[in-house]
Amino acid sequence: EKSAKSSKKGGGGGKSDRVLSVHEIDAHYLQRLFSPHFEDADACARIADEALGVLSLKKSDRRDLRECENRLLVLLGFESFDSIKLVLNNRVRIWGVMGLKRARNDAERDEVEATLKGEPTGEGKRVWEELHSKSRAEDWTRERMRG
Repeated sequence: EKSAKSSKKGGGGGKSDRVLSVHEIDAHYLQRLFSPHFEDADACARIADEALGVLSLKKSDRRDLRECENRLLVLLGFESFDSIKLVLNNRVRIWGVMGLKRARNDAERDEVEATLKGEPTGEGKRVWEELHSKSRAEDWTRERMRG
């Protein structure tokens, strides 16, 4: 079912180690990240949804990092390894922000918020605080306007 493109985009050292700002992640972040690897936009959207499920922090389906990496490798293929590393290094950020952006109602938003606040490493709480920091949002807006 994979229709991976033969040309590999991206790569380069350092990109996969980067910590993403919560402001550069939206509801379709994974789809854009994976799109260079897939011709079919619908297939890419399905794979992005599956990948988000793999990253889940909910207690009922939380996986350790190694299991996430293995599942993402099976889902995306080794040619997407740099993207997989970036996603794994920003797992809490991506899952939290995308979960909040995709929430269809207050109950879903509350569930994501509670999961972030209870995330054991403390990264979830930092993500929540970064999302709600007005000064950081204003700084981000200024930076984006400068180009």
